Amino acid sequence: MPTATPPSGDPRPAGPFGRGRRLVMTLAALALTGVLLGWWQSRSMRRLAQAPIATAAVADFSCSADADLGASFSRGLRRRLSRVPGLAVVPDEAMTAFPGRSPTLDDVMLGLGASVLLEGRLELRGGQWTVSARLTGVARGQTLWSGRIECEGGTPAGCEEPLIRAVAAALGGRRPGGKTPPAVP
Repeated sequence: MPTATPPSGDPRPAGPFGRGRRLVMTLAALALTGVLLGWWQSRSMRRLAQAPIATAAVADFSCSADADLGASFSRGLRRRLSRVPGLAVVPDEAMTAFPGRSPTLDDVMLGLGASVLLEGRLELRGGQWTVSARLTGVARGQTLWSGRIECEGGTPAGCEEPLIRAVAAALGGRRPGGKTPPAVP
């Protein structure tokens, strides 16, 4: 009957790295995983901070004095709103699909991919411009803001700044991290 040989009494560790090889490799893998997760999280947070609060479609404003003036006012408004941090604006080219009429909420949501619609009217009375505007949330059709802004001058361009501030305030006006957007140039 064969007899079992006793274990060798050699005290040297097995393998070139010794008994701690598995521990060292595990710790190195955990450290690398931690570094990669930290990088991925910071990259994801940067993208989140850059994501727009809303995407706005600005319909051509109707104008009692001149239809071209209403379209020109809307183009200027789109250009200035696109500078508001956190607000994406549907470009002029996409809005040309609705000449002379305001797009429906379905057009805005499905066709243009916008989350809010800004539409309004310009009126000239006794040398004073009145801009009546309404900001509508497309998903539920609710009015987020509506109001009238009056300004004096030969053109309604002086009404743009108060209108932009009202739209930014209605949309929350805050970026992730609690930063308030600066004044629009």
